Amino acid sequence: MRHKTKSGGEWRARAVQRALGRLDPFELKDRLIALAEEHAGARVLLNAGRGNPNWVATGAREALFVLGGFAIEEARRAWNPRDAAGG
Repeated sequence: MRHKTKSGGEWRARAVQRALGRLDPFELKDRLIALAEEHAGARVLLNAGRGNPNWVATGAREALFVLGGFAIEEARRAWNPRDAAGG
């Protein structure tokens, strides 16, 4: 039974995959950004990274809780216990 041999390009691609697989997530991100910048040419590279989350965004949190309170009030107002099971 003959096995298909891989071309030099395929072996190099596998070696690159193995090397990238050994990087931690931040090193991988940096390497991918560098590769994109190398091949961007005249195109603009948009780095849409997550950045640091703002854990103390009190305005957004307060708005979410107000919305949740409104949802509970509306559910209680519209709910009729007689419509419950067997009512």
